[in-house]
Amino acid sequence: MIKKKNKSFEFIENIKTNFNKKYTTGFQVYKVSENRNNIFFHFGLGIDKNKIYQKFNKKNLKPSIYFCGKDFYISSLNVLSKNHFTIRTKINGPKKNYNIFSKYFRTI
Repeated sequence: MIKKKNKSFEFIENIKTNFNKKYTTGFQVYKVSENRNNIFFHFGLGIDKNKIYQKFNKKNLKPSIYFCGKDFYISSLNVLSKNHFTIRTKINGPKKNYNIFSKYFRTI
């Protein structure tokens, strides 16, 4: 779900999935903002609130990398229209080797 918040958007993930025969849930809030050159995804909760999670250059949408302890997240943003984008994320670490593909649509 995406909500408008002043000059940024609040992006809420509420994940429920069956992964490797284990039921997994997750929740995260991001603040999405942009300037002339970049699109930023900031953490919206907890001790990392406002810390940049991913940063994408608008003219050259190269993957963005985020390090979390021994894990690293490589995300690719694909803007399909004003109301639709996708994100592919590869997560690698000592106990992680995941690929996530997410589709997002504006509903408001």
